[in-house]
Amino acid sequence: MQKKAFHFHLFEQRSGTFVGSCGLHHINWDVPRMEMGYWIDSRFAGKGYMTEAAKALMSYAFYTHYTHRLEIRCDRSNNKSRAIPEKLGFMLEATLLENERSPHTGELMDTCIYTAFHPSVSRPPESISEKQNSALHYSN
Repeated sequence: MQKKAFHFHLFEQRSGTFVGSCGLHHINWDVPRMEMGYWIDSRFAGKGYMTEAAKALMSYAFYTHYTHRLEIRCDRSNNKSRAIPEKLGFMLEATLLENERSPHTGELMDTCIYTAFHPSVSRPPESISEKQNSALHYSN
């Protein structure tokens, strides 16, 4: 039986306080493709914890599970959430317009889809321009 998701809890090393969670879900083992999700307690936002966790999760997806395509989806208006894939070298592949309702306000929102490919991919799929190619590769 293949795993359908991987979930991780994050704790502050110094205090042991629960900080947030992250994981891999919507897995398609035939590609293989995974989606990374994350949540952080607002008291700990802006301290780099989630970027550190996302970087480790990215490595886990690529080097433990040999994921070919890794996606992060987030609300276009959530700049803090969008900053993480941008810092990690993901490419903004698409923005889906008014495709979800905000859980907070109920208003329609746009979803950004960021992608990264396994470092062994020498060039991205044909639909991605050469200008965007430099954003596809993860480096330690």
